[in-house]
Amino acid sequence: MRSVMIDPENEWWWNMGVWCAVTESSSSPGVIYIGVQDIGGQGVPAYSGDFPVTITIELEPNIGGVGGVARCYIEGVPGVWDEKVYGKEWDWSPDYTEDFSDSRAFMFIGSYNEASLDGYVWHDSVSVEFPDDLPQLNSIILSDTDSGSEDYSNSLTVSVDPEIEYPAEVSYIRFSESPNMYYTGGPWLAYSDPIEATFPTPGDGPRTLYAQVCDSTQTYVSNIVYDDIFIDTQDPTATCEALPEYTEDVVFDIAYTYSDPSPESGVRWVELWYRRDGGDWITYGSQEPPTGTFSFDSSTTGGDGFYEFEAIACDNAGNVEERTGIPEAETIVITSISLESIVLSDQDSASVDYTNDITIDVLFNTSTEDVVAYMMLSEDPDFSGAPWLPYENPTTFDLSVGDGIKTVYAKLATPEYTESAVRYASILLDTTDPSSEIEELPETTTDAVFTINFTYNDPEPASGIELIEIWYHYQPTISFSQETSFSPVALNQPTKTIQTSPLSQTPQDWILYTTVSPPTQSIDFDSTTTGGDGYYQFISIAQDLAENREPWPDSPDATTYVNTEGPEAEPFSDCITPNGDGINDDTGFRFPNPNNAVADLTIFDRNLVHVYHTSAVQPAWNATDDAGVLVEGGLYIFQILVEGRVYNGTVLVAR
Repeated sequence: MRSVMIDPENEWWWNMGVWCAVTESSSSPGVIYIGVQDIGGQGVPAYSGDFPVTITIELEPNIGGVGGVARCYIEGVPGVWDEKVYGKEWDWSPDYTEDFSDSRAFMFIGSYNEASLDGYVWHDSVSVEFPDDLPQLNSIILSDTDSGSEDYSNSLTVSVDPEIEYPAEVSYIRFSESPNMYYTGGPWLAYSDPIEATFPTPGDGPRTLYAQVCDSTQTYVSNIVYDDIFIDTQDPTATCEALPEYTEDVVFDIAYTYSDPSPESGVRWVELWYRRDGGDWITYGSQEPPTGTFSFDSSTTGGDGFYEFEAIACDNAGNVEERTGIPEAETIVITSISLESIVLSDQDSASVDYTNDITIDVLFNTSTEDVVAYMMLSEDPDFSGAPWLPYENPTTFDLSVGDGIKTVYAKLATPEYTESAVRYASILLDTTDPSSEIEELPETTTDAVFTINFTYNDPEPASGIELIEIWYHYQPTISFSQETSFSPVALNQPTKTIQTSPLSQTPQDWILYTTVSPPTQSIDFDSTTTGGDGYYQFISIAQDLAENREPWPDSPDATTYVNTEGPEAEPFSDCITPNGDGINDDTGFRFPNPNNAVADLTIFDRNLVHVYHTSAVQPAWNATDDAGVLVEGGLYIFQILVEGRVYNGTVLVAR
């Protein structure tokens, strides 16, 4: 048999009497309820079961001067009280033992004044003996379901580890936040060891959980035990303090603050995260317990660079601060500064080999871009007289005057003037325009496709010819009015001003025929793609690798008259020799004029400048201009207009 003492000094029972009850059933010797009973008659059972028991009662003598007896109340339903006395009445004695195993009784332990039926006497102790094979709950241990901590939990659901005698007899367990489990106990749950239990009411802070077990028929109910645990469901925080913008120290301190919202379990550890140059976040390590400062060694994390930091905390309940990836502190570690190379380039063309302007672009290639504060540039490798300038990438630099190879030296510095290595690069300054010229063409040609030869040159120091453009101007007929005059137009020449000159006297624009590159020095010109027969003027424009462009000329390089069908009109004499010898001093013209209509004859020089005009049925020309002055020797162009038709040709004057 086991004996359990019910201690009246337990705070549960303050101002309460102890009651015991035994009932008999057909299937078992008896049922006992042992617990506490208030004056109003509301009992709270502590043990129950179908088994024979022996109850030993020790009463205090005459508390408060009131004498009395212990009476036995017989009730069909325990817990319903009345004044009626049944059965045996016991005189008061300090010690009393009674075996209720074979009787049906409910017993209130106390005494009252028989005259007034009021007043009572407190018991001293009650012990109950019952069989050894009944389950008994000795204790429970509460712990966090994840960390196993027996002091703190970050969830209202905790792990319960019961300590039970005769666990084979236990089938169910129940929990409550109140010791009065008769009224407030939770539902019976299938027993397991361990088992999870959830506090029914929310809130952080110290919490107590009570437990009770029973057998498979829920007949034998154990005693009540409890355990305490601190519930903390709020995340702690840690924050890195601000760092200087730059540091030249390899190892430096990172201070941080940390806290845990009340009611708190307390911060257990703080972890430091970092990332370098915008890369992935990496944990640097944690401190347990936290000290408020990390010593950060950049030599173990990649060396110099832009560093960002974030701290996170974990409290004793296992709440871990969520990492945001948002930097709390940042700094640039500069223990060295690099300059891998510089690139010089023309501002317009971006060429890295040639420039036609003394002002060039300079690009710095550095892996420490974020830490550079100053730059220095010079054509002197010793940087004599060169100042430190605020860093700008890219930047500009003015070369010294004079064409040729230019070498530029550069170096960079940190805010504290830690200098990089010196790097240099070269570029050819070429400010001189190249030139080109088309070779002379025959005065007339009957070939629709003919060859145009040309030459080109780039003065030293030369960047070299990049391209040659061949331009042409086409005139299918000749203007009739001497006053008609047009300025030549150069396509793709927005910055060039073309002078009014004999270069073109027609309303048509100059047209780019083709662009070629060295070593080409000739092209085949196909007049069938440019208008067919007519008068053609040609120029060539060269451009060098420094993008110096040959100016537009005042006069064409070459001209020719294309007549693939043969002449419809021709002079009687191909060559006029106006020397007064009476031979070929003038010439008439053969052309279709079946109606003997008056024809207009106009003479132009090879630049299409008006020279002479006359009208007649059979017009002639004596190598003079309109003023009667002999013209210079050379090729002249005639145009005959008769009855709305135009006939063109050439005549040669020899003097």
